[in-house]
Amino acid sequence: MCDVMPTIAEDGNSSHGDRDSEASGEGTNVEDMLLSILDERDRLMENLHDAQDQLIYTQNRLTEIERERDALNRQLSEKLPEDLSLLAKEVHRLRDQLMERDEEISELKSERNNTRLLLEHLECLVARHERSLRMTVVKRQINSPGGVSSEVEVLKALKSLFEHHKALDERVRERLRAALDRGAQLEEEVRCSAADRAALREQLAAALAGVAAAAAAAQQRHEQTSGGELEGVQQRTGKDEVLVNGDNTNTASLPPGGPPISVRDSNEDGSGSTTSETTGQKSAASYAAAAAAAAASAVAAERKLVEVTARSHDLEASVAGLQKEVARSNEQYLI
Repeated sequence: MCDVMPTIAEDGNSSHGDRDSEASGEGTNVEDMLLSILDERDRLMENLHDAQDQLIYTQNRLTEIERERDALNRQLSEKLPEDLSLLAKEVHRLRDQLMERDEEISELKSERNNTRLLLEHLECLVARHERSLRMTVVKRQINSPGGVSSEVEVLKALKSLFEHHKALDERVRERLRAALDRGAQLEEEVRCSAADRAALREQLAAALAGVAAAAAAAQQRHEQTSGGELEGVQQRTGKDEVLVNGDNTNTASLPPGGPPISVRDSNEDGSGSTTSETTGQKSAASYAAAAAAAAASAVAAERKLVEVTARSHDLEASVAGLQKEVARSNEQYLI
């Protein structure tokens, strides 16, 4: 407003030329201001029209969206049931039915596999017993009044074949079970025989050690006895040289200064040496008898060990035969 309004001069005696120049300047400023105001008004009006158009478009769009919302709400209210619990129960029921169907499908698949295996087994049986089947069919054709075999007769023949094969399977299973039991029993006997053989070996080793010890002791005592006898013989020889025959006094004297020696004493020494010889012979005989008994026991143990070894070999051969029979039975069962 300061730029538009003219300046009021405080001095009342200003010149006329200054007033004209100021009036022309103020008019120019007013025109410029009016032009700018008009331009601003036009711009604001355009903005107002644009805003009004946008508002109208937005209102129309809002109206359309509200209509769509109402339509969707109506459709939702029409589609949804009145009670949601009923819908949940229906969903659970359908889920249970689906699980039952899955179980039925799995059972049907297993039955199909079993049927396929049964058919393969039937084909193998028919291939193996084709001749007997043909003979059976021919006999039934001859016995039948029409002379033509029907499917029922073929099925009867197959049924009889199945029963025969089932009986064979049962027989093979029984033989297999008996063979397994017999194998277990023979293995137990083999283990027992191995234990007996080890015990007999220990007994044989102990008997041999006892025989060796007895022989060593007998040899040592024999050497001691022989040494004692040799010393006794030497002593008796010296005494015989010293003895002198006298009158009926039965006394003899040593060289001068020696004590008298009677013949009775010399006889007692001879009898003592004889007794020691007899005792040594008896002990040697007893040791020899013990050694002979130990040797006989060792021989018997060795013989028993040989028998147990032979029996273990027989049992091993029997086990091998049973294993072969079990393998053959398994092959027959698989066929």
